[in-house]
Amino acid sequence: MNLATAQSATRSREISVRKIIGAKRSGLITHFISESLLLSFTGLLFALVAVQLLLPFFNGITEKSVRLDFTNPVFVTGVFVITVICGLLAGCYPAFLLSSFKPVVALKGDTSAALSGSTFRKVLTVVQFVTSIVLITGSIIIYKQIRFISNKNLGFKKENVILLNRNGNLDKNYTAFKMICFKPLLSKT
Repeated sequence: MNLATAQSATRSREISVRKIIGAKRSGLITHFISESLLLSFTGLLFALVAVQLLLPFFNGITEKSVRLDFTNPVFVTGVFVITVICGLLAGCYPAFLLSSFKPVVALKGDTSAALSGSTFRKVLTVVQFVTSIVLITGSIIIYKQIRFISNKNLGFKKENVILLNRNGNLDKNYTAFKMICFKPLLSKT
């Protein structure tokens, strides 16, 4: 949205020529929204490729096995809906702003009409930078927390821990089992 409104000054002549040729406002709005949706789906494609490429690195850091499940209809539908909503939100304001240009004013070179939404653009820019700073800071904090957790001394050696399920026969003979298994360990200390 921010980029489209920033380009409005340069695209005002294009829109004016289209209007003079006979393009209707609804056609222009449809054109700008479809451009925005195409850009959103292109961004989705790049994002999915980036996630697929970076997922092994993430799984290595977190010692987990996270994967994208493209067979899950909830995941696919959610990604599709979010992409469409983002495309529509990013395209609506520029579409209505750009399609409202007056052809005569824009062709004369008066870009003040194109800059009428400059306050809104400034707000969008601030929101964009704040969001970027929050996401980058959050990513750094999460990365440091994961590193801290994976390197933290637990106070015992995980390799020397035995976990037993005390069901069935083991529960009845637990004391004897403990003496047989752990007597060599206890005598070394």
